[in-house]
Amino acid sequence: MATTPSSPPSEASPLKLCPRCGRTTDAARNRCAHCWNDLKSAPVLAPAEAERHRALEQGDGADRDAIAARNRRRARYVQSALLVAVLILGGWWVYGTFFYTPSPPPAPVSTVRHVEAGPDSWPVAGGTLGGTRATAAGAHLPGQVAWTADLGSTFTAPIVSSADTVFATLTDARLVAIDPADGSERWSVPLDARPLAAPTVAGDRLYLALPGGVLIAFDVRTGDEVWRTGPVGSTFGSSPLVVGGMVYAFGVGELYGLDAETGEELWSHAVDSRWAFVTPVAEGDYLAVATGNRTLVFDRLAGQQTYFYEFERAHPYSIVLADGEVFTVSERFAASLEVDSRRPSWEGMRAVWNQFWIWGMAPEVPPPPSRWTAPDPPVDGYPGALSDTRLLVTGAGGHVDAFERATGERAWTVDGPEVVAPPILTADGLLLAHPGSLSLLDPANGQVLLERPIEGVTLRGVAVTDHGTYLATSDGRLLALR
Repeated sequence: MATTPSSPPSEASPLKLCPRCGRTTDAARNRCAHCWNDLKSAPVLAPAEAERHRALEQGDGADRDAIAARNRRRARYVQSALLVAVLILGGWWVYGTFFYTPSPPPAPVSTVRHVEAGPDSWPVAGGTLGGTRATAAGAHLPGQVAWTADLGSTFTAPIVSSADTVFATLTDARLVAIDPADGSERWSVPLDARPLAAPTVAGDRLYLALPGGVLIAFDVRTGDEVWRTGPVGSTFGSSPLVVGGMVYAFGVGELYGLDAETGEELWSHAVDSRWAFVTPVAEGDYLAVATGNRTLVFDRLAGQQTYFYEFERAHPYSIVLADGEVFTVSERFAASLEVDSRRPSWEGMRAVWNQFWIWGMAPEVPPPPSRWTAPDPPVDGYPGALSDTRLLVTGAGGHVDAFERATGERAWTVDGPEVVAPPILTADGLLLAHPGSLSLLDPANGQVLLERPIEGVTLRGVAVTDHGTYLATSDGRLLALR
């Protein structure tokens, strides 16, 4: 029986060498099997060279065992390092969240100096420390114009008043003090720049923040400068607040706490925002500010942030703090929250949790703590006024909303003529300033109680005390109504 001779053993397949990763691939392939690099133009290795590379890559059995053992050791080292890193980071987070207490900042020289609001004064832009824009004084609408003072320049900010002096900042970079009895000028001092916000009265001191990052304390009786800070690298666009011997100044990117007697900086806190035009508010040990898209709450003594609430894609333009509640109004919605609220311990994972919820892999993320939210307040709004039962918000176009303090529901809404200044809640009703008149609304239902035309002037601002209602005009005159 004839036999067929066996065919010779086939040679190893030809190889190509990848210039990117340095490993070999079957010459029949046009791309590297390891890094997917294009090998169309790569030359085929000579048989001897291919065998050398094959031996280097594969090694003998002993080499493979040694390589595997080495890889296992490396994997254990990496796993151990990752475990140590997780334990360190986790321990640091637990310590920082539950155990760490920062050292308290220096205390002020005295805790006596304080904004004292009452019916005889309007000492700060918001009327009170909490920014309630409420006073027990009457509006004096039936009264007469007692005097008119021409200040020689237009106003740059709202007027404020102590029990015996009215203060105004002017576009010719002056700060003036007016006698409320007859409108005469008591003193006038030049400034380095035009202020963007009203001064603040606290006892016998007047505090003024300038755009260049300078804070100045004046003697209210003489206008003499008591102290000033150097430029702090921040632009001040809101009024300072004086509480318990400290001055709080909110500037672009920074919140400062200074000694009211000396001007020494006691603490500062970075604020990630370039929106700093709303005067801070305070009550007890808490201080609240409205930034570009957030309400921030601070322990005012320690200088530490305790809570934040976000207003997505909206700028808050009003903030009020009273009876342990913070009321903030933005272009999109208003919100009420308890001043001692805290974010949950898992807050840092909120974005991750939300993404898993979007994918349908987790329940919906609980919202940040708040008492209520209310949609669609006036877009062009002024700082609101707060009564015992309602938050009253007015827009420049004349739209007025009244929100229930307890629930955020709209109690009433009215539309009226253009409004040129923030509302003031007086003993007689809600006072609104229009270009050529004043009006009083009933805070219970929004009905007009009284209207008073002011002939021959265009109004720009108003302050109410029991010794008069003071009207700022567009041409730099100050009127006293009583």
